[in-house]
Formats: sequence, C-alpha cells, structure tokens
Amino acid sequence: MWLWRTIDGVTRQPLGWQFGHRGDSTLTKLLDKLNTKTCVFLTDEWPGFFRLFPEDRHFYAHCLKKNLTIIEVLPHIKSYF
Repeated sequence: MWLWRTIDGVTRQPLGWQFGHRGDSTLTKLLDKLNTKTCVFLTDEWPGFFRLFPEDRHFYAHCLKKNLTIIEVLPHIKSYF
C-alpha cells in the first residue's frame, strides 16, 4: 500500500493525498482532487506518471530519489510532488 501525497513545491504545504496501491487508478483518484490545470509535476520515472501527466508539465530525473524529503523516506510511504 502507498500513501500518495502532493506537496506545493514553493510553500511545501500538502495539497492532497490518496491511500491505495501504486497504480494508475489510485493516482487518478488523487489527481481528481486537485486543480491539475495549473500543476507542474516533478516525479521519478515510474511509467504511470508518463501515462497520466501532461508531457509539457511533467519533469523527472534519475537523481530525484536521493533528494526526497524526510516525509518520503518513512517506511511503506512514498510521496510524489
């Protein structure tokens, strides 16, 4: 099980969350809670992000995992922003 979290990249304030499996359906539930028309997405290279995020506002990097915050390294919890 995963706790998906969205965090404002400037203020670091939480924007939303969704608990479930790491799959497209859980991510879609989270995205439905957000105003995604103005969001920019910074993620790792999980294939689901490429299917669901607009290409012009999706940024990713191999080195992202080593730069995650403390929230994202808690056992059994992953955060994406």
